Amino acid sequence: MTQIHQDISSNSLQGGSLNETNVSMEKAVSSQEGTKTQRSRQDVHSFFGEWTRSNSSHELVNTQTAKQIELHPSAPDSVKPKALWQADTALISVASSLTVAKAPRMDAGQNVGEWSRIVEEARELVCKDIRPYILEKEKQQHKELLIKLESNQIHFASEKERFELLESTKESLRGVAQEMRKARPQYTRALKSLKHFADTVIEASRTQEDAAIRAMLLDGSVTFLEEMMTPVETSWKGIPGKSEDLPRTRTEDEDALTRLNKIKEHLSLKIEAIDAKQFRRLEKVASHPVIKEIIDRHASGDLPREGSIIFFMDNERPLLRIDACSNPKPRPGQSRESAIQHAVKTPEFLDIKRLDKGIGPDGAGLFRFAELSDRIIGAVILTPVIQNGETVKLPGMKKPKRQVNEKIGEIPECVEDSMSYGAVLNKFRPKIEKLLAEKLMR
Repeated sequence: MTQIHQDISSNSLQGGSLNETNVSMEKAVSSQEGTKTQRSRQDVHSFFGEWTRSNSSHELVNTQTAKQIELHPSAPDSVKPKALWQADTALISVASSLTVAKAPRMDAGQNVGEWSRIVEEARELVCKDIRPYILEKEKQQHKELLIKLESNQIHFASEKERFELLESTKESLRGVAQEMRKARPQYTRALKSLKHFADTVIEASRTQEDAAIRAMLLDGSVTFLEEMMTPVETSWKGIPGKSEDLPRTRTEDEDALTRLNKIKEHLSLKIEAIDAKQFRRLEKVASHPVIKEIIDRHASGDLPREGSIIFFMDNERPLLRIDACSNPKPRPGQSRESAIQHAVKTPEFLDIKRLDKGIGPDGAGLFRFAELSDRIIGAVILTPVIQNGETVKLPGMKKPKRQVNEKIGEIPECVEDSMSYGAVLNKFRPKIEKLLAEKLMR
């Protein structure tokens, strides 16, 4: 059982006394406040209830594996999720009881629905940004289960049961791999989402005068944050020489608000350190003549919004992904050779519309060119090919066919205006193939 479900189950043990108190308090509510009570009940129950019913806690485990294991009780306890729905039900019950008892004290000025919406949006953002890390753990769990099944380390009543779980696990592994291709872990973004959630909950708690509901919000939020930090292993680490590691659980004498503030400060220090490092790298990139011209022209609206940019290096070839990442990490199911081949044959693109969100990690991400800025000598702006007023797409491709629209800085003479992107790459095919052979030999 995960810590969050242990905490929730512990809360549910107090449900009897809470309910008894709430029954008597509910009777004291006058009929004149009935409508107001019902409205507040809906707001708070929606927040706490939907929180547990949504994918936040269920994303912490492999849902598909849970279904598989239920069908095969002979599987080992190490891969059995424990009491997920029972824990959720317990939390919903406690939240509903508190709502009935305390609703009369909530007035319109407190706007329960508004703060619950804001906190919920912050929670959803955390789930979205932590999801890639959870997928990595799910992938590992599937692989471990697959190894045990294929090596007959798990005993079943029949071969049919083993085969069914084996095939289901393989299918789940393929599904996880497919989802992982769409969303990769982004460390800084994950930390910022976690900090934003802590900030939001702290602010929301200040507007809530009801002590019981405020405590519930803070306790649940701390547990949620601790659970969501866990997949991001280094999120607990301090900054060498500046701060210590954050304890993974709070002490007995530490209240939820104190713990929440400690988590917030810990994340703030990490984010500041990362941002400072990124700023230094961005500053170096932004001062580069070619990139500075791109940034300035985008700011003045002089660049095609649907365009993209590839850079050229002093070795008279495009800047490739292998240049920015010399040891590319294979995607799930992809071989090392395939990952290298893709990185060598694919230029490092800059989509112009991403500059709308700045040059940092959440925008154009220009820091990836920091170590290569001294070697960048030019850039080519590519734009979609338009025929008869429509964008031309290559067969079997989602992105449009692109061609050279403009050149900035020093560009090899073989690259001509209006040349297609494919034709540009073909001009450098011998150099690319030679580079690929060298990389594969290492």
